[in-house]
Formats: sequence, C-alpha cells, structure tokens
Amino acid sequence: MFGLGAVQVWLARTTRRYLNLPLVAASAAVVLVLIAGGLVMAAAQRSANDVKDGSYAATLALAKARIAAYSGKVSAEHRADLPGHRW
Repeated sequence: MFGLGAVQVWLARTTRRYLNLPLVAASAAVVLVLIAGGLVMAAAQRSANDVKDGSYAATLALAKARIAAYSGKVSAEHRADLPGHRW
C-alpha cells in the first residue's frame, strides 16, 4: 500500500497530473481486498473460538475422562498383580 502511494506521489510530481486513474483504481482495489480479508479473518477467528469453547471443549473433557478411567483401571490391575496383594 505504501508503495502504491509513493508511486502516486512520484507520478504527480513528474507528470503534473494529480491523479493517475489506473493507479487510483489499483490502490482502491488493494484497500478493498485488505478490508475484505480482515473481515474474513475476524469471522474465521470467531468461528474457531466458538468451536474451541463448544464442541471441542466437550470432546476434550470426554477424552480426558476416558484417559483417567483407563489409567485408573490399569493401575488397579497392576496393583492386583503385585505379590501379597489380596482382593
């Protein structure tokens, strides 16, 4: 964006034309694309946060619960294999 502005100023000084219409159109297109990209990025971030706080959090909690349950089961089975342990 800075480069387009610098070229616009250089052309204005060199050719005595204040506006170069193709360059103004290119600058406007760059600004519009930057704004559209920013809006899309904000929407994607909002969507990612919704997933992180919603379904991903539920899935993560379930996975942690299953890991804890499996670890407890393995520990109990391991203790049962120790000599001198009675159930």
